[in-house]
Amino acid sequence: MEMMRGILDRLGLGHYQIREGESPDFKVTFAKASASAHVNCELTCLYTDGGRRGSVGRKSFEAWKSFVERLRGRLDSDGHHGIYGVIFLRKGISDNEAVRKMDCKRGFAELAKICDLFAASGSHTGVNLPLPECPLVSQVVETVSLSKYKEDGILWWPSHLQSGALSDPTAAIVRTVAEKSRRAEVYSWDNAAERWLAVVAESRMICDMATNIADPKVAKHIGNIPFDRIILWDRFLEDLTAIFPSFSKLCDGPGMERHVERIPEAFRPFMVGGAYYPTRPKRP
Repeated sequence: MEMMRGILDRLGLGHYQIREGESPDFKVTFAKASASAHVNCELTCLYTDGGRRGSVGRKSFEAWKSFVERLRGRLDSDGHHGIYGVIFLRKGISDNEAVRKMDCKRGFAELAKICDLFAASGSHTGVNLPLPECPLVSQVVETVSLSKYKEDGILWWPSHLQSGALSDPTAAIVRTVAEKSRRAEVYSWDNAAERWLAVVAESRMICDMATNIADPKVAKHIGNIPFDRIILWDRFLEDLTAIFPSFSKLCDGPGMERHVERIPEAFRPFMVGGAYYPTRPKRP
């Protein structure tokens, strides 16, 4: 729900209500004075390392996300709001092995002790292991780099999911649209004015990034696209780009500009934002 709301808000649209569905994911109703519109939207995340047996990066991402969401809850309950850690694993330790070791009460307690060390110093610091008070975490972690931010809820990530060469996302975009197009043929679209597909590059790691993309020309590769509009949200630069039926940037994060003239005319009565796009991009 929040991701769908994030897309609409970045497009500068208001006067909407969202209902969660299943196939498609969301049903959005716009209403203002005598104007109304109904959009059904399927939402999916982009991973650039997919294969026949699924995305290896996505599996790593989901395992870590589940682990660090529970860790975040423990740290917040201990008063460590806004403390963010990058975890550097020991050589030869896999993601799965690290999660198996640390995803438990004892592991959380030891990581909380590491936050205690950081809180005592009050600045960016690297905590090197092994530490006698953290025997379990010391088995799999070499260093934890800690920082303090004003925001709450930020999740910890291992260093190797945050560095490396970026893949060209074109093939992944085409593959994602093709798969969703196949599934969407049997969806219950009701009487929607438009059928949308929203593809989100969450940019939490290198295999889910899609920055500064070129036109993937999805219509050239896919014979039957059941969507009226396909939008890609790059959460690193905070760009929103229409990739079907035509290719155009709707919201320019670095330029802080919303191209109002490119918003579909049928939805302009529901605009609450203008050309200024107040979403600041993250720094590379």
